[in-house]
Amino acid sequence: PNWDPPPFVTASLTASVQTAGTSTNQYCRPNCHLPLANALAAEYSTRPSWSHLTVDPMKNVMSSLGCTQVMYCGFRSLLSPGDEVVLLEPAFDIYASQVVLCGGIPKFVSLVTDLGVERKTANDVFKFDFDALEAAITPRTKVLVLNTPHNPTGKMFTRGEQERIAGIVAANPNLTVFSDEVYEHIVYDPSECPHVSF
Repeated sequence: PNWDPPPFVTASLTASVQTAGTSTNQYCRPNCHLPLANALAAEYSTRPSWSHLTVDPMKNVMSSLGCTQVMYCGFRSLLSPGDEVVLLEPAFDIYASQVVLCGGIPKFVSLVTDLGVERKTANDVFKFDFDALEAAITPRTKVLVLNTPHNPTGKMFTRGEQERIAGIVAANPNLTVFSDEVYEHIVYDPSECPHVSF
């Protein structure tokens, strides 16, 4: 952007570097700045889907510059040349290019559209094709990218859909799921259609 940040941002930045004892001139831990790791561990520890886990900020939390960096690092660490990655189509365009950059082969499973439904929300119009997912998985398939709320459609996969996906994943033990839930807080009607984490 070609405008200055708001005054409260520059004032906060100035105060943070002028406060004695904050060590703002030092590198933080490579995997996550400890105050942020503590806050993230506390946040995820309160989520019902994580209640069976103990989230240790020193061992289980890392941060990055954003989802795109995390996805790339994940693809780079898991893929060998010729390995396959299943993407749900339409898909966020950066997924396929990152897979190819890492030597992988994108395999697309299209969401099925039902334009005849009376109520036309993304959740009503776009349906998951479980048979197509099972058919797309081969011994070379290493990753399934699940994006909910889905970009670009806005569809949020239901608990039932995700349980069926989990069953397919469980039957393919060499398959890793990248669950991209970057839009989890952008939910227009959480009482009618809540976000469900994978």
